[in-house]
Amino acid sequence: MFHLVMVSKGIDLKGTKTQFERHVEAVLAAVDILDCFLEVPRLTVKELVEMTGFTRNRVERLLGTLISRDLLYPDHDGVYFLPGARLLALGKVFERENTLVSLGHSALRELVRLTGESSSIYIRQGYKQLILAREDGTHPLRIATIEGELYDLHIGAGGKLLLAHAPQEIQSHILNKNILPYYTSATFTDPDQLARELEQIRKQGYAVSLGERVDDAAAIAAPVFNIENKMIAAIGVIGPKTRFKEYPNTGYLGHVTAIAEQLSRRFGYRGTRSR
Repeated sequence: MFHLVMVSKGIDLKGTKTQFERHVEAVLAAVDILDCFLEVPRLTVKELVEMTGFTRNRVERLLGTLISRDLLYPDHDGVYFLPGARLLALGKVFERENTLVSLGHSALRELVRLTGESSSIYIRQGYKQLILAREDGTHPLRIATIEGELYDLHIGAGGKLLLAHAPQEIQSHILNKNILPYYTSATFTDPDQLARELEQIRKQGYAVSLGERVDDAAAIAAPVFNIENKMIAAIGVIGPKTRFKEYPNTGYLGHVTAIAEQLSRRFGYRGTRSR
């Protein structure tokens, strides 16, 4: 798991973790009100009561507080409430300061710290996978990759994960081939076999490769989702196959999936939201 670090200012808040685990109920309730507008842009007090389960008095007090800070505003007749201008301003700050690359490197460094393996973020470009960002591992023996490299989508943990979540026309284009490009004896060259692997990846929520592109290399990757619950990238670790042979028991899988979920939440993903 990440320890809480203010990366942009270099402030390590690990020592005060207990304080950050404490919640202010009124603030959580206000956020619950704001979350309702992710589903419907215009809501009445009655609708907010139904969606949150709060009493009418509580909803009205929360609305008054949010309106006073321009986070919400009432329409002209005061019946409906809408997101306010300050939310737009905050969203613009988020867009400017938090990109997949800037947030991703922090996540990659944490993966290196936890596993010692080189870590990468992959995105799909057409029928290829692109290494968008990477961080070197700390082990003396490690697998080297290069930012900007392009590979086929049907090889490696990152590529297969991206393909498993790609639009149907992308999958069909690749799976309709009679034979897929060969890299090693472990490469999926049979489209039917690959299709079964992609289905398994979608069910389990991660991908593993053992020597599919390079004989001695192995990788584990997990998906990064955005606020619309769409996969925007794959993040994972890569290293010598000898350190991945028992991948469910290495701890790597747990670290990769945990970091992927935390990065997803930074982009608004709420699929398994917990408090």
